[in-house]
Amino acid sequence: MKTFFKRHVGLIIFLIIVLVFPTSLSNQAKLNMRMIVTGLAIDKVGEDYEVTAQIVKATPGTESPGTSATIDFVSDSSKTLADAMSKITYKSGKVSAFSHISFVILGEGIREEKATKCLDYFIRDKIVKASTMVAFAEGKAGDEIKKTKNIDLSVGLGIQKTFLYKEYESDGIMTTILDFVNKSTSYGKCAVASVIKLSSEQSSQQNESSGSGSQSETSSSNSSNSSESEFFESRAPLMCFSAGMFKGKLESEEEIFGYMMSNPRVKAGDFVVEKIETDTFKNAKATIFIKDKMNFKKVRYENGKPRIDLTVVINNAEIVEVLSDESVLRISPEEYKSVEKAFQKELSKEIGICFEKAKEMGVDIFNAYETAYKFNYKETNKRYKNVDNFISDLKLNVNVLVQKLDY
Repeated sequence: MKTFFKRHVGLIIFLIIVLVFPTSLSNQAKLNMRMIVTGLAIDKVGEDYEVTAQIVKATPGTESPGTSATIDFVSDSSKTLADAMSKITYKSGKVSAFSHISFVILGEGIREEKATKCLDYFIRDKIVKASTMVAFAEGKAGDEIKKTKNIDLSVGLGIQKTFLYKEYESDGIMTTILDFVNKSTSYGKCAVASVIKLSSEQSSQQNESSGSGSQSETSSSNSSNSSESEFFESRAPLMCFSAGMFKGKLESEEEIFGYMMSNPRVKAGDFVVEKIETDTFKNAKATIFIKDKMNFKKVRYENGKPRIDLTVVINNAEIVEVLSDESVLRISPEEYKSVEKAFQKELSKEIGICFEKAKEMGVDIFNAYETAYKFNYKETNKRYKNVDNFISDLKLNVNVLVQKLDY
């Protein structure tokens, strides 16, 4: 047998090439005929839905859309979302792979109607996953998604994964289509989603060559080397909806961070404490890095009115900076207690600010009505037939417990 292989090694290699090569050509041909859609932007323009698809274009000759891929966009519109999606396929002349869609951005025009209306397509569709992320643009969604061309390829294609990290560290929330629709149709009817906002930054590479040239030539060179990059805006606003209808935004730092700290999926974040009541720290600021936290929520009735008790347990945190006029080499026990007390007080206050803003908008941002229905059904059903009256009477009690605060 060994002698046979030695004598016919050339023939064996030839047969392997003959068998494998046509398969490679077939795979390459299939790839060239497919348009991989990784994200969508949906705008309402008049009576039409305008859909902009983020697509991955592989460089000819490669078998997978990896580092040699680029981002491009295809747009079309129609009276229905399903028809607009079909038009995109026909327009490209390729078979569209919609199963890779990981995020959908909805534009400002969608907020004029029920946001859940256009999401119906994704709930019924068997290809696009209901676990796809939904986010909102403050302006036109099509303009926002096109900015992803100017960010790192892996980030531009993996926005859903990026928002999972942002949510963990209190910089945004990752809301799926299914979660948004379910919460919009629950007892509390409140759904919250992040604004995706990319800001431009102009950078210029200076010509470091020492060769001689005129001032105009140098200026031209610098101009041609300048490039525009896009970056996610930190702590972008949060859109609040009731029964699918847009009610308003959480915009200030206090409102956004207050909501983040009430969200059990958020585990970490930086918090600046300013009002430290000690003589030595009177004008100081302390930055606390929250490493891990938990949330507990309870809804009860007090004198016939609903009360929500929200407990935030800081399992692990650290004082990472103290800005003071005097050098702080070490923190005394008294100063430490003052920082901890100020931390608890200010964090409770920001959660309260978020709660009051939500009441003004008429949204049950902490899902208290649904909790009351689950655990206090008889009394809730007797006193409050709808969520609106419940929200107007609802009060909040916040308790921040610090288990560990290193310094």
